[in-house]
Formats: sequence, C-alpha cells, structure tokens
Amino acid sequence: MDWRIERLIDQTIDGFRAPGAPRYDIGDMNAFVSPLEERASNAWPAARAILVGGWAFRFANGFSKRANSANALFPNTDFAEVRQAAECFYTRHRLPVIFRLTPLAPPEADSALEQAGYARIEPCRVMVADIGAVARGSLSLDDAPSPQWLDGFARASGESLEARRDHAALLERIFAPRVFATAHRQGAPVGFGMAVRERGQIGLFDLMVAPEHRGSGIGRKIMQALLHWGREAGARQAYLQVHQSNAVALNLYESFGFRAGYDYHYRFKPI
Repeated sequence: MDWRIERLIDQTIDGFRAPGAPRYDIGDMNAFVSPLEERASNAWPAARAILVGGWAFRFANGFSKRANSANALFPNTDFAEVRQAAECFYTRHRLPVIFRLTPLAPPEADSALEQAGYARIEPCRVMVADIGAVARGSLSLDDAPSPQWLDGFARASGESLEARRDHAALLERIFAPRVFATAHRQGAPVGFGMAVRERGQIGLFDLMVAPEHRGSGIGRKIMQALLHWGREAGARQAYLQVHQSNAVALNLYESFGFRAGYDYHYRFKPI
C-alpha cells in the first residue's frame, strides 16, 4: 500500500480530520474506506475468493454474509457483467446471491440490483476510533478460540452445529495476531469478543453477550479488555461493524469514542 494512503487513514481514522491532517474531498473517501475494507476482509477471511471486474466473490460455505458475498474492491467492469458472474458463482455453490455494497461500489449497482429484484437488508455501519488509555480490566484473553469459547458463543448467538464448525474454520484462517475475550458468570461463559491486529489497527468482531446477561456491563468489560490489548500491542486505532438498528450497541461503542466511518448494506436474492 502507498505510504501516503496509509498515513491518510491513520490521520482520519476517527471520521474527522485530525490536527495537521491534509484536507480531502469526497474523492478521497476511497482512500479512507479501502484500507479498512482490506483489514476487515483479512480479519474475517473467506475460504475461497475469485476476482471479477474488480469485485471479490467471497465464499465460506454459507457462514456469514460478510464471507459469502460480492464485495467491490476497485470496480472496472460494467456492473451487469459482474451481476451475471456473481449469480453464476453463488448459484453453483447453492448459496443465495448477496452483494455487500460499501462506498467502493459504483453508484449504479444498488439501483440495478433493486430493479433485478434484490432485497435491501441489514444496513450496517463501520465505526472507527482512536484508542486512548484503557485500563486492562479483569477478563483473561486467549490467542485461540477454546472449545468453551466456541460452544458458549454458539449458544449465545443461536448458531447451529454446522455454523459452529464453519465459524471455527473461519477463525482458524486468520493470519494476523488475534485474541479472544471471554466473560463468565458463575463459571459459565456468557460474553465473547475477538480482536485482530493488522498495520497499527485492531478490528473488533464476534462481540456477543448471552441474552439473559445483557445490560449487566459485560459488553463494556469485553470492549475494555480488547482495546487494552490493542493499545499494549501498539495499535492506535480500532474499527468495528454494527447493525444500524442496534441502538444499545451503538451507544456502548460511542461511549468508547467510536464514531461513524461509513455505512454499507446488503442486496439479497434467495436461491
């Protein structure tokens, strides 16, 4: 990556212009989004991906939309051709055709998919923050997901046995340094989270609290432990992805200094 782009993302990671950072217009949005998309893709790796016209068709046996959708990287082909290729690719794998539309996608993609009968689902937000001084907290961290972590996460999220297996396989593919946080109540795992560090930033993923324990401060403890790890490991910025309708999570993240970076949504067509 061009060091100038890397410097730009470091200086504008909080969604605003940091003191001394160069002014930029909307044309520089790609310089902000692309490095975050790269990191997030590496932190949530597909089992397989092919490139078509500057789009990555990601495949992970159907586990999670992020890892089983078409994502724009550097679009350079007529979108009608991309859509046709995506429909062939995902239909061949017996999966629904899903496009994940970030600011990197060409403007015509969303309207074209709507006209083709694709439903608009799950509007999400990428949030970003500088990592300030964070107390370590009391949670222990592990450098790999334990069976207890995987089983507890599956129960809290309602994952099937098949999804738990595919989830574990996805986590095993992560190449960058990562840690897993677990919160317990009466000896049982009830809160979960993962952080992945790459190029001076950490991504937060799999933030989950068992439904019966939500609102008890567990999510805050998980965030605190993961951000502290990132800071101690040399990261100075963090990012995460959240559904725009999740007001409780948005409030929690904002309390740690996270602000809106950019939005995305999915376009979905069933098999």
